Amino acid sequence: VPEKQKKLAALKKEHGKKVIGEVTIDQCIGGARGVKCMLWETSNLDANEGIRFRGLTIPDCQKVLPTYSGIPGKGEPLLESLIWLL
Repeated sequence: VPEKQKKLAALKKEHGKKVIGEVTIDQCIGGARGVKCMLWETSNLDANEGIRFRGLTIPDCQKVLPTYSGIPGKGEPLLESLIWLL
């Protein structure tokens, strides 16, 4: 964690004042859909596709993560497997 904090502090110091996009009133009222406004490495919420965890959609997670049945793809993923993925 301390190493990641140092990297983010350096990024903020070097690029903190740079503009990375525009926001419309429609986006503000519509829940900021499509607005890139937060650095979050473990998940991404796409306005059209939905959430991704480390690049995996929910259906992808259901296919590859361990499930209660013990067989990936058969049932819902274990909570622990989702936490591990994050």
